[in-house]
Amino acid sequence: STDTLLTLSPPLFPTMPNVQVELVPSSPSNKGGSKATIAVTAATPLVDVLLGACKQIGVDPALHVLRHKKNRKEVDLADTFRFANIANNATLELFELDAAVADKRTVNVSVQCEGGKRSTLQAGCSENLFSLLARFEDRVEQRLCTGCEERGETPGVSFMNKSYEGEEVLKNTTLLQLGIVSGTSGALLRHVLKASGGQPAAEDGAHPPQAQPAQPAAAPPPPEEAMGDTAAPAEASGEG
Repeated sequence: STDTLLTLSPPLFPTMPNVQVELVPSSPSNKGGSKATIAVTAATPLVDVLLGACKQIGVDPALHVLRHKKNRKEVDLADTFRFANIANNATLELFELDAAVADKRTVNVSVQCEGGKRSTLQAGCSENLFSLLARFEDRVEQRLCTGCEERGETPGVSFMNKSYEGEEVLKNTTLLQLGIVSGTSGALLRHVLKASGGQPAAEDGAHPPQAQPAQPAAAPPPPEEAMGDTAAPAEASGEG
């Protein structure tokens, strides 16, 4: 038999890469120095690095940002490690924001409904997806999430080719966890509403319609005189 030589391309990273994250001093209560090591893959979004580092160090991710150590430029959390131009074992800074600054960090978020209708509003990074959809309902005049589970429907959104479906998932997922934290360019969430069978649910108003009372059954038509049971007794009395 003829031997076949297979040439395998080398992996993008010979070993599992890591990102070092160091908490930098920002206030008298935060003297910095704490460090975290986050294992990543090429497809790891940098928001996962932020969340992982904050969990290890024990700080609030909504009040912190990642910065490049050399130029102090804030890292785009929506980027993946592959496209973020960050070297293996590079050190990023974890910088604490002033509370007043953090409160003002809003983003323009757009929601596009399945029918094509779209609306935009401002939201903070700590807002969850269910709350955000509920605020959009009056704007788009459609039911997006409220009362859906009672109707056997599953609300959801997709962002960056990833879906978040179900009331519990939406309530436990914030914009920060999607990497949406600041800026005015905005982010587009695509809304989907599925019926119990997994098919798209029918779109209607922003709130579930009230149940309609059952209509009474139609009365049967009156019997025809020529064929009715009352005609025979009338003829009989005439013969008497």
